[in-house]
Amino acid sequence: MERQQQSIVRWAPFEIVPFLQSAFDSLLTLLNEPDTSGSSYMPPANRLLLVGMALSMRAKDILELGYSTGRTTLALALTGANVVAVDNHFEDSREMEAVKTLLSGAHHVTFVREDALLYLIGLPAESVDLVFLDDCHWPAYTALECIQLQRILRPGGVAAFHDVLASHLIETISAAFPLPWEIFQLPSIQGWAGYSGDAELIDRDFGLGFARKPHHG
Repeated sequence: MERQQQSIVRWAPFEIVPFLQSAFDSLLTLLNEPDTSGSSYMPPANRLLLVGMALSMRAKDILELGYSTGRTTLALALTGANVVAVDNHFEDSREMEAVKTLLSGAHHVTFVREDALLYLIGLPAESVDLVFLDDCHWPAYTALECIQLQRILRPGGVAAFHDVLASHLIETISAAFPLPWEIFQLPSIQGWAGYSGDAELIDRDFGLGFARKPHHG
């Protein structure tokens, strides 16, 4: 029996985008500190998870809704994909401006000041590979975003939601996406360092939720 050939994908060595080399020390500091803007926290490992996901799916266009201090924007920029970061500036901060300055030479990163839902409505269909949402956590608002996400994500694209446990959004997300969309969630690892068998500690964590669009056919 003739053995079926398997295609092997080899990744080129990952190199830091040249424009960030001069600011590498600042970048490491920002990426290794939790984002503590407002009442939310984004642990560094969650940013690493998003970067790994973007690279594994070979995302070309990434959308971040609610970039706040911009640390996750920095991480996503390292993938080399086109990144659009949207924020209504409700939580203005000096760190937000610092990150925009650091990324000012990055032609593949765009900052937009606008309401997230309005921005989604204006996007063309199937134009984004990966969306990270850490904006308004009102269930009704998120449900409206989910309607637009079904339209703007490319086949196989992923929407990643932050704070699904803290904001009880996983129920909203699960109800918003029809089959055969895949819905899955991961607890945030920021609380695991202190986890010692107390299940309630995990329940109080913020968590990540994901919705993946099926491929055509």
